[in-house]
Formats: sequence, structure tokens, C-alpha cells
Amino acid sequence: MLDLNGYKEKINKAAREHYELILEEKETTNANKQLLFLVYEMLSGRKVYKVNGRNVCNSMMADSAAELLEWDKLKKLFDDCVKRWTPGKAEFFVYFMHFFKLRVIDKLESRNKITASFDNENDIIEIEKSMSLTEDNDALADSVEDKMTLKECYDCLSNEIMTKKTMYDNSPKFCYETRFFTEYLTYFIYEYGIAKANDTIPQKALNAIDKDFAAYYLHKKGSPINPEGFMDIADSELRPLSHFTGEESDKSTPCGYWLRNIVYTEYYRKVKGKNITASSVSPKKKDFDRLLEAAGLNGFHDIKPN
Repeated sequence: MLDLNGYKEKINKAAREHYELILEEKETTNANKQLLFLVYEMLSGRKVYKVNGRNVCNSMMADSAAELLEWDKLKKLFDDCVKRWTPGKAEFFVYFMHFFKLRVIDKLESRNKITASFDNENDIIEIEKSMSLTEDNDALADSVEDKMTLKECYDCLSNEIMTKKTMYDNSPKFCYETRFFTEYLTYFIYEYGIAKANDTIPQKALNAIDKDFAAYYLHKKGSPINPEGFMDIADSELRPLSHFTGEESDKSTPCGYWLRNIVYTEYYRKVKGKNITASSVSPKKKDFDRLLEAAGLNGFHDIKPN
């Protein structure tokens, strides 16, 4: 059975090492071959490629995902991805598989006119195989924040946060990851709007956030929001910094994004009844950055305070 998670780790590691060699202006031939071999080996073992619940490989009379595309065109797709991919957003596995689906699976289904014409004698399904992969390099220049790639990234991160949340259910400790994720998700909706949020963020992400925390720094006409849906968050506003500092001079300054550390210290005091310093929050954000990076998302350092 294909160990997909194992291949993900190996492919992502090989891609990062290949990229580092490029930066160091060192020979990359062997590293490139190793990465290509891992990708091809993974595709060869991926006998089930489901789209809308249907096994695409089986319906297209292919034994594995690798057989859906001729070697030279697969190599071209791989080379384009390697050329354009950089660390810091989606991991290489997510990046490549996004374009494999977009440029191979979708093209096969929409352009190949896959037909089921039965031969009475042999009872064989004949499939047109005259696929031509569009040589459109601009498509491969699309941001990895394309909605399909981002949805997979957010799905990965949501799962991780739910695991963390469960770990802290009966713990006296404060789960920073859940609150940082809450901020990260509300920032995305604030920045990109409800339409992209619906296309990008899985609904289960709302189960992973701390809704009380969201209502602590977001409001609608002065009242705390009830973040049951993306629209509730999209229709809200950030509270002024004065809400947390008590300073009149902070009345016209919003509390984020990213949220000022005082929002976290005040919330910590509210739920735990203890005081912590603002400087103790920043290292925790760096830990969360590692989770974001692993999921293929931008870190907190990329969010400019406003």
C-alpha cells in the first residue's frame, strides 16, 4: 500500500534541498533526478486518484496516476514546477499535485472527450487519448495561494489545530495555537473577503477556532460577534486598541492585524486569571509560524500590522 505521507515528507525534503543548492549556486543534477524519481515513484504507486469521489485512474483505464500523462509531458510539468516553486508558501508536494490535477486530470476530463463506446465483441471501453497539455507557462506562474492549493493547506492546518485543541481540553495550560489560528483565519477573511474564504477555507476550520477569542477582539456595531459562519466574521470590525489599553490616545488605532500582544495578555488574564508579559507572546508566535510553514501558509511575520 502506498505510504502517501511518507512520500510527502521525502518529496518536500528533497525539494527544499534542491532549492538550497540553487541558492548556493551548486550542481543540482543529482538532486533534481532524486526529486523527479520520488515524484514519479509516488505517482506510479498512486492507483487511486479520486475526483468528486470517482477513481479517475480506473475510469481512464490507467493502472496508476503516472500513466495518465506521457513521460515527456510529465517531465515538462515537473520542470516547470521546480523552476517556479519557492519555499515559504505551499510545500512542493502540494504545489506539484495542485498543478497535476489542474493541468492533467482536469484537462483529460474536459478536453479528451472521454467516451464510453462499447465494442459488442470485446466489450471494451475505448477512451480517446489525444491529450495535449497546454504549453501555458503563465498558468504555472499562478500564486500558490490559488483557492485549490490554499484549501488543502488550510485543511492540513485545521487538522493540526484540532489535534492541539483536543490535547488542551482538560489542561490548565493556555493553548496559544488555537488562538493564533483564530487570528490567522479571521485575518484571511478580513483581507480577502467572504467569496475567497468560502472557496478556500474548509468549514471545519470554524470548529478549530476559539470563538470566544474572536468575539473578544471583533465586534459589530459595538457588540461582540457570534462567529458561527464566515459571514459573521466578514461583517465584523476590529476593536480599537483603547479597548485593551484603556488609553484614550489609542481610540483611533485598531488592535491588529497582527493582533497587538496586549490583546493576548488581556485575554489570558480573562480566562486564566493570571498576568503574563507582552514579550512572552512573541516566541509563541514563532512556534505557530512553524505550523503555518509546515501547512504551506505564510507566517505571522508576513502579516503587516494595521
